[in-house]
Amino acid sequence: MRLELEPGDPLSQVAVASAEDTIVSKLRWYRLTGEVSDRQWNDVAGIVTARRGRLDLAYLRHWAERLGVAELLERLLSS
Repeated sequence: MRLELEPGDPLSQVAVASAEDTIVSKLRWYRLTGEVSDRQWNDVAGIVTARRGRLDLAYLRHWAERLGVAELLERLLSS
């Protein structure tokens, strides 16, 4: 998503990752690095805890499936 820091100034726009995008990205990185990084797992667990009840689960499940990390997402959501 894009965030405009100065209303009306298109040059002040910055890209900001959603919680959902961060979760699937970190799960993919966790998978690609052999599922040994406690940092990646703890990061996503913290995001899920902080955003519980406010995450777009359909979006998460869609992208987790496409990126091959669906079972990691389900493990994370069930913990």
